Amino acid sequence: MQVNIPFREPLTPLPDRSWSDDLWGRPDGRPWTTLPEQEIVTRSRAEVDLPARTLVVMGSGDPQRARAVAEVAAKAGWPVIAEPTAMAAAAQTGAGVLRCGVLLLAGGELPAGVRYVPTPLRPDAVLLVGRPTVSPDVGAVVGGDVPVFSVDAVPEWSDPAHTVSRVEEWLDVEDVPCAEEPDPKWLAVWQRADAAAAAVLDKELDAETALTGLRAARDLVAALPPQAVLFLGASNSIRDVYMAAAAREDIAVYANRGTAGIDGNVSTAMGLALALNTPEGARFPCYALIGDLTFVHDSNGLFLGPDERRPNLTLVVLNDRGGGNFSLLPEGAPEYKQGFERVFAAAHDTDLVGLCAAHHVAHTAIESAEQLHAVLRGPAPVGLRVAEVRTNRAALRGQHMRLHKALNSALAGILNAALAY
Repeated sequence: MQVNIPFREPLTPLPDRSWSDDLWGRPDGRPWTTLPEQEIVTRSRAEVDLPARTLVVMGSGDPQRARAVAEVAAKAGWPVIAEPTAMAAAAQTGAGVLRCGVLLLAGGELPAGVRYVPTPLRPDAVLLVGRPTVSPDVGAVVGGDVPVFSVDAVPEWSDPAHTVSRVEEWLDVEDVPCAEEPDPKWLAVWQRADAAAAAVLDKELDAETALTGLRAARDLVAALPPQAVLFLGASNSIRDVYMAAAAREDIAVYANRGTAGIDGNVSTAMGLALALNTPEGARFPCYALIGDLTFVHDSNGLFLGPDERRPNLTLVVLNDRGGGNFSLLPEGAPEYKQGFERVFAAAHDTDLVGLCAAHHVAHTAIESAEQLHAVLRGPAPVGLRVAEVRTNRAALRGQHMRLHKALNSALAGILNAALAY
């Protein structure tokens, strides 16, 4: 038997060392956890009743389902926040796909901070499509009084935060499930805020003297050739693309999400490249963006027998010598630096050049945006190669804080004006 018990956040020392709950159980024998009743509806389109101010958040899942819901959103005037694995499906429909939607959801705080959607952007309902795995807990962000609906064939995987009250298997553009007439101001205010956020983001990234994860993610997605396939590793790799990259309808994005963690990411990327391309040629140029810990953890995936076919794949490895994603959490604060490096960052000094040489894999060191562009805009990858982007993890937390501060300042005027809507 396995029992999953989450630790109380934040995972940092607190002055109060007492237990958060009575170890003898809840009063009157009540259960520790209660879940809201979740109504599961199968293809009953006419029964859906969503308000005009609905926000759509798309996660991983069936691309056909994502496109169908995006078509509904386009007709109803709903803004769409699409995680990287759903970007292409949503963008292909002409829906109002936001580039910086997750930044706007974050409310100007670091990912572990208290987040509330600014009032002009606060929806009357949230529609989750597939299984969001990178988005913040939207139910908590928008407030407990906002209903959350889901479109997914497997509702037991859709709602880890237990906020969904109703699950639909499908939504069809022929029967837009909107109880009200579309509100053109609703999508407009999100798009104006999104444009302001994108301008701030690009200004901050372009001003950087060193190549960071956010800059590398933005530039990589923009530079990929049409029909490219991009595999995203766990932790910061997929989050950086989610925060910084603009959606493209002409590339396919894959990722191992859920309980996969950093296991098998190199092998998955190589398997995709082998499955999608024949030995005679690369129909779909294949790339991967993964972090250094993810790469080292699955470096045995580079092992190929002498008679095995080698994939045409460029592995872009963002090397900040540790787990940079934890730098954005409370335990990444300066006062925890000594313990952080060993316990959370898993700092290392692995020589990726030597590691690639041991497997006879071509290696290129990248330390600037210009060098990254040269690799990505060159000929489609032939064989297996690693492009190591060397960056500084120590600057990561400060970069995100500056970005959110600049974002809040730029959005203030737009959001205040939107209150008059």
